Amino acid sequence: MHVSDSRKKIPALPEKARALIASLTLSESDYHAIELQLEAAFRAGLSATGPPQCSPGPGDYLALDLGGTNYRVLLVRMRPPGQPPEIVENVYSVPGELMRGRGVDLFDFLAATIADFMAEHGAAHLAENPAAPLRLGFTFSFPCEQRGLASARLLGWTKGYSAEGVVGNDVCQLLQEAIDRRGLAARCVALVNDTVGTLAACALEDPACMIGLIVGTGTNAAYVERVAAVDKYSTELPAGESRVVINTEWGNFGADGCLERFRTDLDRQLDAASINPGRQVKPDRPIQGDFWGASGSGAIFGGASSSGAILWEQAVQGRFLGSKRFRGDFWGASGSGAIFGEQ
Repeated sequence: MHVSDSRKKIPALPEKARALIASLTLSESDYHAIELQLEAAFRAGLSATGPPQCSPGPGDYLALDLGGTNYRVLLVRMRPPGQPPEIVENVYSVPGELMRGRGVDLFDFLAATIADFMAEHGAAHLAENPAAPLRLGFTFSFPCEQRGLASARLLGWTKGYSAEGVVGNDVCQLLQEAIDRRGLAARCVALVNDTVGTLAACALEDPACMIGLIVGTGTNAAYVERVAAVDKYSTELPAGESRVVINTEWGNFGADGCLERFRTDLDRQLDAASINPGRQVKPDRPIQGDFWGASGSGAIFGGASSSGAILWEQAVQGRFLGSKRFRGDFWGASGSGAIFGEQ
């Protein structure tokens, strides 16, 4: 029986496609150079200023998780050590007009979802006593300068957000003002990044967990560091503390230009067309599902210009451009499914 070799039926890649692949390929020495740059950035960051964090004890807590187009509200009942917490949660979609509109409207939306959530789950009574406000933890996954456990100034929006009147202001205060306008007895007592929250949640079940890693709307990592290596905490932690959690914000690694020689034309096109040019340029943006459609169609079709088409002629491009096949959310879902498998 004759068995044909299917590989012979695969046509050779066009020259433009081979050139594109070559521009996206890094050598071992390139990876080593990036490793050294990242290590230098970590060391520089450890010498900056910032506050320590702490862990909650048993009791009822509200938790808000804002870091992308989806947003979560959770009611968490912390139990004594060794017992898992009880968690009830709702997921909401943040409308695009709020992501890019007025900051006060965005925070009023967050407060409204808290009220709706508490009513839906029969827990409204927990936020009705001003003398004993419900404690709230705010997971806010954007670059901030944290000035205290419940005080953080937004340095800049990422992930498609550009709400006015928030950058440079204390996001905990903005949230608290919105909660107060809603008449809820809740108090924002702590703010963390989602990566720190991931690390803390895993460490609650496995104390050996030392790294939290996010690969989603963006990418970031947090890890447990020796206090002796962190100048920023030299006088702020209680005596006897030996370790501290560091939020690296490595999604913005390279914003100072140290990775410029590794950027491609696709990187520059995506950056120029983004809501926040110059931020999260590498490695964050190439990972974001929102940008997979743009980068994929740009790579295959060569952008808006038919002269840059890599795989198909202009007549074929018209069947795909503008269709769901190249929407960012579809590429993000199908790409992550292909790489990581179904959940």
